[in-house]
Amino acid sequence: MKFNLLTVSGATAIFQLFAGANVDTYLAARAEEVTPAETIAAQIRDQGFPCDRSLAAERDVEYSEPDEPVWILKCANATYRVRLFPIWQQM
Repeated sequence: MKFNLLTVSGATAIFQLFAGANVDTYLAARAEEVTPAETIAAQIRDQGFPCDRSLAAERDVEYSEPDEPVWILKCANATYRVRLFPIWQQM
């Protein structure tokens, strides 16, 4: 199987919480809506790589490091091995 190797920066999750909202319910609802495949596909599309429809994402334990996970993303038109680098913001 041939892979395209991508390095994705800016892989961050942003949650907007409102005063008085039930946080557990909000996070549970968000978790059901967005899959890892959809999240990773959105990141690679933002960097100009084609992914017509995200089918699945599976963690690649052989290439992953503790703070740098690697995922195999299967799209309808391509398969990618993607390394995610989180961006840490100083407060």
